[in-house]
Amino acid sequence: MNVSAMPAISVILPTHNRARVLERSVRSVLEQTFDDFELIIVDDASTDDTPQLLSTIQDSRIRILRLDANRGAAGARNAGIAAATADWVAFQDSDDVWLPDKLHSQYTLARNSPPAVGLVLGGYLVDTPRGKVPIAPSQTLAGADSRLDLLDGWPIITPTWLVRREPLQRLRGFDQSYPCLEDWDLVFRLSDVCEVRAVPGPVLVKHGSLDSVCADQNRMRQSLERILSAHAHRWQGQPRRLARRLAHLGCLQFRAGLRPQARRSLCRAVQNDMGSPAPYGLLLSSLAGPRVLRAAARLWPRYSGMTP
Repeated sequence: MNVSAMPAISVILPTHNRARVLERSVRSVLEQTFDDFELIIVDDASTDDTPQLLSTIQDSRIRILRLDANRGAAGARNAGIAAATADWVAFQDSDDVWLPDKLHSQYTLARNSPPAVGLVLGGYLVDTPRGKVPIAPSQTLAGADSRLDLLDGWPIITPTWLVRREPLQRLRGFDQSYPCLEDWDLVFRLSDVCEVRAVPGPVLVKHGSLDSVCADQNRMRQSLERILSAHAHRWQGQPRRLARRLAHLGCLQFRAGLRPQARRSLCRAVQNDMGSPAPYGLLLSSLAGPRVLRAAARLWPRYSGMTP
């Protein structure tokens, strides 16, 4: 182990009542091939066995920050950012697993990049009953405009980031008023002040948890509505990408019983992607009722938000 007085990377891992899966996530950080880091575990006022579990994991790189009141993922991450000492920051989620070379590959790229580069991404594998599905920031990897990956949203989940601490602090971190998708909002703002790069290959295995904030469809709907309003200008010139997000929003609104709003969103999706049958099909299905719309959502999963 080669840990300096001031580590190269501060790893921030927020957790709330995830004792059943937390150790797996923590071990995936401690077993990185790159070991010059501090691991700040932010216990977001857990009421389960999290404190007892953490007391059994002994490693000099671990710092435990316990919050007296639950602040949510954004608030817990912001508390971790405030406590971080390194120039670079990485985020881990309490139910996901980093691959062993995650930090080494990203830190090597960061150190060999111009100073303007402030965010390094990586691909990941989604663990599903049918196997592991790869998702990657393909546009960034190809040397194209990284904003295309940001508009799609899927390739930029927080546990794949390595980001400079200075712009994180300057932008005041995550916006805690978002019910979820606060990482999407922050990565848009980060892209305004620094350049984005990506390492090839996956850096993470993502395990979906039923108690994940973004598994709550109402929170997802509220956050997506806000993203598409606050960052509307970013989709200018990208009508098909905008149509996918609008169609996803329309499906969420329909499930919430907001039928007029859902049809307005689906109509806007049609207007932005008139060459694809998916927005038309979802709009017509919404007129036929919930069962038909559910079937249509499975037929066009990229538009209904079921898959990337």
